Amino acid sequence: MTMQANIYIIIPVLEYNSQELDKFLYNNQFLLKIPKLKILIKTTKQAAISNEYIINVNQPDSSIYQAWNQSISKLISFEHKFNFYAIFCGLDDVLMENFFTKAQAFMSAKPDIIFGNIEVLVDNNIKFLKSNPYSSMLKNSEKKKWDIFHPGMFMNGRLFQQFSFDENYQLAADFKFFVEVSNRLDFTNQYIGETQALINLNGISNKPNARSTYLRELEKIASECDVEIVGFNTLLEIIKMKILSSWCGDYIRRIYWALK
Repeated sequence: MTMQANIYIIIPVLEYNSQELDKFLYNNQFLLKIPKLKILIKTTKQAAISNEYIINVNQPDSSIYQAWNQSISKLISFEHKFNFYAIFCGLDDVLMENFFTKAQAFMSAKPDIIFGNIEVLVDNNIKFLKSNPYSSMLKNSEKKKWDIFHPGMFMNGRLFQQFSFDENYQLAADFKFFVEVSNRLDFTNQYIGETQALINLNGISNKPNARSTYLRELEKIASECDVEIVGFNTLLEIIKMKILSSWCGDYIRRIYWALK
């Protein structure tokens, strides 16, 4: 299959661990068979990575979004025509070959994003979450709902000609990025009814103490971008945070996901 654009898998890591990288490569072996694909590892400390498929960007950062911006800046330094697709994920994510194969077939049409569904790993159980192919995040709309998923999503390099991730945010800069893009560009997308990635739900953004930060940032986005964020009830979220932070929070969380 002939592809017109390079593909870059962007993985920021806090502390480089060769065993974790080896595990990622093992879980995603199909990536190494794809021509014009590179894996960009963004590290904060010098890492000795010897692999022809890997680009290592070594630079101090203070947040995940600064690491993402640094990674994109590196790509733009040699992708002057912005003719590439970037995919953000973590070292513990597993990308799905079926989605990848189908996504490549749409690359010649150059949609701004190519996206699908995700599966989440919760206490060794896998739960399926479906994206909304008609999401308000994908069109110019006064209302925005975060019902698409970015881990494993193909993002066209042209998006980064005008937009970057707001480094003043801790958890919701990706949300703001899509709000700004969809409201200011003639935004194109391609939905594929396949799972794009398996992710671990135990990340920092899903910790109870992170939810309050996330809510504050959503309110800030609504104000700065003049949109209404729907799908979040502030009072309900506050109650959920208090429950999840209590001694029984972990048990309730497990029951919730077991019933989904």
